[in-house]
Amino acid sequence: MITIKPCKDEEVLGFKLGENQMCMVLRDNDNILGKGLYTICDGFATIDRIDAFDNGNAFFILKSILNSIDLMGIKEVFCENEDLKSTLLRAGFKFENNLYSLNLEGYFDFKCKKG
Repeated sequence: MITIKPCKDEEVLGFKLGENQMCMVLRDNDNILGKGLYTICDGFATIDRIDAFDNGNAFFILKSILNSIDLMGIKEVFCENEDLKSTLLRAGFKFENNLYSLNLEGYFDFKCKKG
């Protein structure tokens, strides 16, 4: 079963998280398919890094991170990691002044369409 969940276990991550840093891990049972690191700051969050085997997995990890950030009540998200360009743009980030940014206000508010 594929899951995306927060993780703080140094053995799983292979490193210790920094202050205010969080991690989402994408797994298929015991196999790790990707990890996403992000930092919670005063009033905003930053996407630090996403390591995944393909862009599809990176996108799912990013969306999970954004959902987690939104549930914390944080609406401004930034990223400087150019390696994530295609994934960030696909998720709706805008690029300005050498910085990717996204406002989560209303981002997850949508109604399902009928048939």
